[in-house]
Amino acid sequence: MFACINAAIGAVRFTPGFELGFQYPRYLVIHPFNPGTETGTEWIGEMVSTLGRGSGVTRLGIAAVIRTLDWSDAHIEQQVDLFTSAAEAHDVALLLHLDSEHFYESRSDLWNWWNASLPGYDPANVDNVEWSDWDEPTKKGFLNWGSPIELAPRLCFESSEVRAEISSKCQVIVDRLVPWLEHLAAIGRSDLFIGIDPGWETGIDSYEDVDWVPEAYRQHLGYNALAKRGFNATNPPLDIEAERYDVVHDFAEFEVKTLADKGIPTDKLFTHIWGAESISGAYHQHAPLEAAFNAYSVPGFSLYGYDREAFAAAVSGKRWALMEAPPADAYSQLLSMGTLDVMALYNWGGNIRDDPAKIGAIKWLLASLY
Repeated sequence: MFACINAAIGAVRFTPGFELGFQYPRYLVIHPFNPGTETGTEWIGEMVSTLGRGSGVTRLGIAAVIRTLDWSDAHIEQQVDLFTSAAEAHDVALLLHLDSEHFYESRSDLWNWWNASLPGYDPANVDNVEWSDWDEPTKKGFLNWGSPIELAPRLCFESSEVRAEISSKCQVIVDRLVPWLEHLAAIGRSDLFIGIDPGWETGIDSYEDVDWVPEAYRQHLGYNALAKRGFNATNPPLDIEAERYDVVHDFAEFEVKTLADKGIPTDKLFTHIWGAESISGAYHQHAPLEAAFNAYSVPGFSLYGYDREAFAAAVSGKRWALMEAPPADAYSQLLSMGTLDVMALYNWGGNIRDDPAKIGAIKWLLASLY
């Protein structure tokens, strides 16, 4: 099934007349809204009219958010169909951005371990959520993407049931995507598929000193994952933080390997690690830059604030992706680090569409030969 896709996936429509230091075309991907919950495609035409599709070595792309665990199979299939059709209709490349880490409120069958009066109750669900100590499963999780958001309990990255469910949902996505990829290969337009980002700042939260989390939940998570790796109160890891780092690395690898095993080429898969870990202050995610690297994907990062020297060293000589980015006018320095092939900007409706300076910076980038 994938033979023709793998043979044609690297094919491009255009050939520059000079030597490039990266895979052509490079993509600038626009996310519709932050935190990416908008599921329609109406914004795409307006965006293309405003920005153009790119006349230099960088082409315009769009992101489609798929809430892997939270949505039904039918809704996932609908969204894949909607965005693949829109990408082809508007002649813009598509990145699928999966969320298997944050939003799964509808899946109380995975997280409700404590309330028998609510749907999904099963005491065994303690195996699927994170713990704040060796025997303390959590009841809530939190996220701050501009403002605090209360979530279902954080998932345990080492849970076999969680991993099996993610794998099942990824199969739904791949099965729906494959006919489109085969169609693109047949018409010579494989450049319309950027790939899949199955992470979203993958990490294990520490809320201990965070003022935007209620005091009762200012906890340090990750104990369930550690327990599943053979540790406990009487046999803790020699370096508990390093072990948490390994959990994050291994889960990011699991996410991309799951898709690679289902036939998606590894150069079309991206990890998504928070690159600010070393300077993040009170809140951190146990996600060092090294967690982004594995044999099944292109390393990807969120970069809003970061240690420039450390990051430049990490990506030196390597292909990488900017999965969440600072403003486009801050890209010149990043373009000189390693081999940057994909850049994602947030968010069209919230802070790009009505800002002439941002529009101008993006147009410059799309027209640049650098």
